[in-house]
Amino acid sequence: MYRLSIGLFLLFPLFSFTQTKQIDSLKKALPLLHDNARIDCLNEIGNEYILLDYNTNDYTFPYSDSVSYYVNTSYEEAKNTNYIHGLAESLCLKAAIYNRYLKNFKEAEKMAQESLKWFELTNNKKRIEIAYFQVARSLFPQHRYDEASPYLEQSYNWSEKNGNKYWMFFVLEFKYENYRDVGDYGKAFDAFQKTQQLNLASSGQRDMWYEFYVLAELQRRIGNFSTALIYYRKVIDSLDLQNSNIWFRISYPELFALTGKFDSAKYYYNLIDSSKLNKHDLSFYLVSIGEFYLLQKEYRKALGP
Repeated sequence: MYRLSIGLFLLFPLFSFTQTKQIDSLKKALPLLHDNARIDCLNEIGNEYILLDYNTNDYTFPYSDSVSYYVNTSYEEAKNTNYIHGLAESLCLKAAIYNRYLKNFKEAEKMAQESLKWFELTNNKKRIEIAYFQVARSLFPQHRYDEASPYLEQSYNWSEKNGNKYWMFFVLEFKYENYRDVGDYGKAFDAFQKTQQLNLASSGQRDMWYEFYVLAELQRRIGNFSTALIYYRKVIDSLDLQNSNIWFRISYPELFALTGKFDSAKYYYNLIDSSKLNKHDLSFYLVSIGEFYLLQKEYRKALGP
């Protein structure tokens, strides 16, 4: 159910460049550091690598080995010196590893909850918002949505206290997508409105592209496909569709198919070269094209080769 936040996805080239520079700088500093400062630096490098891995949108996870190395090293060193905040952060990052790379959500939940216990023992609450988020992130795939909600609220509140606006956006968009996916469209829309309020407060304007995207998705979910298509056209207008995220590349033709415009749907499906898709994107494409044939009652083609 969980996937990359669409709104933040468009900003990732800038984030990736910044993170690469930050990682290089931290690596240069690491040999000169000792004790708690060294552990903090190891955790910082691990965190930056996780963000960089998100930003590549590459589901082969090219930085997973680097993440594991720096996080495991920081954890062992923090444990040996009983550095409380170092343990809290490294356990939070371990939870992210189990959530993102290993898909072991019960272990991720255990690690994140342990991280929060260490955070309770220190006045240093840096990144506690991420620990709360990792608990919620582990609960959603276990279908424990009601349990996850308070952790998302805590994550948002601590993001605000710590001045972490990036994470405030991230939590709100996660809340929107997951409330939407479980069919609670009222709460999904509330989360979206808070995102726009945050946009207004930080930049003086609403994010109209994200607004069109949300309205398109919500209209689609309640079955207003023609209205959803109108909004989705506004989303697509600003994208290089042939090189965009697979979610956009299949959603647009799906809406044409759902409104009975099969020739238009086929045109946009034909823009996708399935031979060049990675395993993750190919699975999305195959399900989508199967539904396209199913809507036309072409059952043999829907089953695939």
